Amino acid sequence: MEDINEMFASIVGGLEVSEDTRPRYVARSTEGFTVTLPAVAREMIAELAVLAGFAARSADAPVIYDEASDQEAYALLAESAVSSGALHDCDIVKASIFSDLVTELELHAWLRVMNLIRSLLTQNVTSANDMAALRASNDEASSLLDFVGAVQHEVLEALM
Repeated sequence: MEDINEMFASIVGGLEVSEDTRPRYVARSTEGFTVTLPAVAREMIAELAVLAGFAARSADAPVIYDEASDQEAYALLAESAVSSGALHDCDIVKASIFSDLVTELELHAWLRVMNLIRSLLTQNVTSANDMAALRASNDEASSLLDFVGAVQHEVLEALM
């Protein structure tokens, strides 16, 4: 796992938001958005999209109905809608991540997949203390959160 953490650290280091003069890895252009993310970052995003797709297939609908039959019907509808939307986004990311030119629609899918990954990592986090405990106890999760946050920042900056 140390190698994975070093890889995340090197990618995040290349995406540092504190350097005002560095080139953007995702930038608006006349044809859409240019992407110059390092190959290792693209490969990791593609892998995260695959994992997010697996998670979307197994997502449980929240319990909102008292009657079991009502909840079952709602769960079928909700799981289908959430799962199909997330799977569609994952497919968009997997299809576009190695392109040097992407559309706004594709970037929004990237952002939603990164949000899904962040949600999966922090699903039991309900406070700043919980987040600090997660980061302190799990180096891999902390590194992955940093990576996802750096990619989200790049995408948001480009979309603004």
